[in-house]
Amino acid sequence: MDIRNFTGFVLAAELMNITLAARRLNVTQSALSRQIKGLEDYLGVKLFEKSDRNV
Repeated sequence: MDIRNFTGFVLAAELMNITLAARRLNVTQSALSRQIKGLEDYLGVKLFEKSDRNV
């Protein structure tokens, strides 16, 4: 597990938007989504409920 996974998760939660968080972190949206999915798998829980483009 990498600190980037936690940083991406926290920023996405603060902004309530994965795409905006990815832009701020200078990564693609799909890369950030994969990082968050990896964190969910590692923790064994679903971290976000998605609604349209917001979380």
